[in-house]
Amino acid sequence: MRHMPWAVALRPRHSVDRLPSPQYTDDHIVRRGYVVDFAGHAGGAGLPRSWVFFADREPAVVFGRAARMSGYDVSHYAVLEAARENRWNERASTDVVTLYVKGGSDLRNHTAERLLLERWVRGCRPDSASYEAPD
Repeated sequence: MRHMPWAVALRPRHSVDRLPSPQYTDDHIVRRGYVVDFAGHAGGAGLPRSWVFFADREPAVVFGRAARMSGYDVSHYAVLEAARENRWNERASTDVVTLYVKGGSDLRNHTAERLLLERWVRGCRPDSASYEAPD
């Protein structure tokens, strides 16, 4: 892959029944994971609808839950199965990013959240921005 800026708009978003298979080549990467779909209040207050992709479920749940706790800017969130595709477009000389979301896959489960939150804490490292799933 060519240089990927950190802030990449995850659009277009495609709802699918089956996610594409993982793939890793120099100019085409498909990575499966989870996306947090969140938005503010209808009518313009709060944040616009946005999607943030995570490779692991634990940080996705933490991100969605923390965003919803703002109470002012986020009024809705969902954690969904997803795949993020990065494909180099030679003609445009840029990466094209596509987000695939598995329809009907909302994984929020407030009764089981505590275990995921505890796993997330165990997988955090002060010297790394990456999540490392504990054994």
